[in-house]
Parts: sequence; structure tokens; C-alpha cells
Amino acid sequence: MYNLFFFLLLYIILFIFIIRSQNNIVFKIFNILLLIFLTIMSGFRYNVGTDYETYNTWYYNWNQINIEWVYTGLSSFFLNTNLEFFHFTFFIAAFSNLILYIALKKWDLTDKQISLALILYSTIYIFLFMNAIRQGVAIILLLLALAYFTQKKPFKFGVTMVIAMGFHTSVLLVLPFIYLLRRKTISFTTFIIGIITSYLVIIFGFGHQIIITLLNLTFYESKYQNSDLLFNTSSSIFSLGVTFKTLLAIAVIYYVKEIKFERKFVIAINFYAIGAIFRIFALSTYLVNRVGLYFQFLELIVICLVIKKLKNKKTKYLLLFVIISVNIFLLYKSIVIDSIKNDYKYYWVFDFM
Repeated sequence: MYNLFFFLLLYIILFIFIIRSQNNIVFKIFNILLLIFLTIMSGFRYNVGTDYETYNTWYYNWNQINIEWVYTGLSSFFLNTNLEFFHFTFFIAAFSNLILYIALKKWDLTDKQISLALILYSTIYIFLFMNAIRQGVAIILLLLALAYFTQKKPFKFGVTMVIAMGFHTSVLLVLPFIYLLRRKTISFTTFIIGIITSYLVIIFGFGHQIIITLLNLTFYESKYQNSDLLFNTSSSIFSLGVTFKTLLAIAVIYYVKEIKFERKFVIAINFYAIGAIFRIFALSTYLVNRVGLYFQFLELIVICLVIKKLKNKKTKYLLLFVIISVNIFLLYKSIVIDSIKNDYKYYWVFDFM
């Protein structure tokens, strides 16, 4: 895992060195190289993640399980063409990263902004998606669907959402928020009240009861009613990862009110704000974060937007320094500290062939 950390750290350092460049070709090359690395790293892993063995079993017994139709159909196709599970995971990684790149382009990010977005993606989300394989694809497809939504392309939005549902039906839970959060940007005061309220709910132990009540209103009640994901958590209210991310979100939302941005970014900003609140609720139970990830992923858009629009250069580079520092810490925590604590190791599939 140390080798993996240093490889990704090198990409971050390279990004810092090229950030002042005005040559788009430099960033295009950087983006291609990083996406290739992430695809190979994720696609050819072996037994990495708590759910790896479960997905491996599902792959070879796809006709005996009841999960989403697109994922099941792809499993069937690959297995019937005599391909192994690592061929399938490589396809999923390549497909996800390709859709991610297309989605970032659809949000009108420049090549330099895409480089920053990929840095954010590679320090946290890529590792989450190596575990939550189906939901990871659904989250990336949602990012693309939201881009179509802001461009007022209902057919493309609908088709992309249907495909996303074919990987993980939980994406349906996001639909009401899309229409509720599309018009007006959340105010900084409202956001702070939401953050404080969330912490108070967790501190006074109301988190589980609220979650159980909300769960009873969804189609996931029977699935998670007695799940460990609902009742057990090793997270502390003093979790450094959550604290750093929350402080960063406060800074970002604060600067949002000082910049002018296109109306299409309203939904991204609101999703990012809601995601920060979900992250705090996840201190009570990890299950909340499985929904929160759909919202938190919009940080790839919002952070790039704020960095681009800030006029004060000192503020811009200070915020960028904080963002990169936080993500280096989270990267180290994710693939070094947590892997040692949980006795996780990264293996190439080719080591066992």
C-alpha cells in the first residue's frame, strides 16, 4: 500500500508543478496518464476491499442472485464469453473512468480543472468505488445525468438515470433532491445551521432514530432493518477526515457567495452542501454515507468552480493549498493507516496467475 500511496503522491506533486502552466496539452497528457494509472490500479486489483469476494462470487453465480439488471447483464455477458472476474473489474474501471471524463467535460471544466477534479477523485473516491463497485458506477453516471439536466436535455438525462439505476437502485433516492435543489443556491447561514444541527443530533444520540424513521419510508427498509451498517459504526465525532472535509466545505460555501457563476452550477453547489451534512450524519451510521456519496461527489465540480472564479490570487492559492493538503492526508489515511488497521493489502491479480 505504501507503493500505491507514493505513486499517487507523485501525481499530486506533478500537478502542483504544472498548475501555473497555460498550455492545455500539458494538462491533457496529465489527465490521460492519471486515468490510465487509475484504470489499471482499480481494474487489475485482487481481493482489495471488503466486498471483493462477494462480487467475485456474484460474478460466477450471476443467475442465482437478484441485483440490478445492467450489472447482472454485464456479468452474464462476460462470463458467457469465458472471461474471468478481473476482465470484468477492468471493464468496470475503464467504463467508469471514461464516463467520469465525459461528465467533467459536459460540466464545461477546462483541462486544468479536470486535472484538479481527477486529483480529488484519486485520493478518496477511487478507493470507495473499488469496494462499492455498483454504486460507484451509479454515482459517476449521476454526475453525467446532472450535467444533462442542467443543459435541459431531458432525454439524455432520463436514459443516463435509467442506466445508473441498472447498476444501483439507490440512485432513485436522489431524484426528489434534483428538483428541490435546482433553483436557488443554499445560503451560507442556512448551511452553517445545517452543520451545527447535524452535529447536535449526533452528539445527543438522535441520529439512529432519525435514520430508522427515514428508512421506513423507503424501499430499503427490509434490506437494512437489522444491518450492521445501520447499528454499528467505528467512527468518532472527532474523526479527522470528517472534520477536515467539513471545514473545507464551510470555506468553499463561504466563497461561493462572493463569486458569480452560471445558473447551471446551482444544483452542484446545493448537492455539495447537502453532502457535507450527510457526511456528519454518517458519524452515526455508515449507511447514511452510502446515500451521501451521491451528493459529496459533486465536490469535483464545485471546488474546481470556486478555485477558477476566485479573483484574489492569495485566497485562491491558499484554498488550493488547503484542498491538496486535506486530500493528501485523506489519501494517506485511506491506503496506509486504514489498510494497516484493517490488515488490508493491495495485490495485483497477475501475482496469482
